Amino acid sequence: MLSALVFCFVHCCFPLTLCRHIKAGSEITISYGAYSTQSYEQRQKRLNNYYFACACPACFADARAGTALLCPACAGPVPYESTVNRVPQLSGKCLLCFKLYSPDMDAAIAKLKSAHLALKTLKSLSKAVVVVAGGGRGGGGGYRGGHLMLLKAVQAMRTLETLSFMGSGPVQQSLLNCSAVFEQLGAGKFSATFSLEERIELALFIARHLKPQEGSLQKR
Repeated sequence: MLSALVFCFVHCCFPLTLCRHIKAGSEITISYGAYSTQSYEQRQKRLNNYYFACACPACFADARAGTALLCPACAGPVPYESTVNRVPQLSGKCLLCFKLYSPDMDAAIAKLKSAHLALKTLKSLSKAVVVVAGGGRGGGGGYRGGHLMLLKAVQAMRTLETLSFMGSGPVQQSLLNCSAVFEQLGAGKFSATFSLEERIELALFIARHLKPQEGSLQKR
């Protein structure tokens, strides 16, 4: 009887163990394997054999921290470029509400990737623009370039906020790149690109979403 009952349990990579009282009506889960020591990708690869997408707290948090779009319907994660996205039942769907991403997932992914690339490129170009702007005769072009670059950085940052999770690894790296751009271009004549209120708002935006970094990630 007990063995038959086990097959009725719901899977969870980090299952509930009987080390505390369980409230009436709470869901009791078991794990289909030793997944607690495996990475998100490893877990999803193994779970593909069961043809379902695990949305336990651990997998849900990992999906939000990786390459995922923000679901327009429920703000849940829609994984892409991930093992879980190859599960037939999930492909292009939200891990939380299971709705297909709409209106155009490929276009959203392309837009998100473009924003990441823009901030990475702007970080490199901002140093050169500062040098050009300080070069006297050619400074006018440098200032105009700096103005446009700040606008592009803000645009890319807003795209990240709209399409993805601000706490994810890829977005955090892009926020670091954006912070570096503002450090380079946010002083002197470049600061005239935005009003004082706008500069404060942008600084608070980065501070609000950028997590404390450790080790080499702090070095730009």
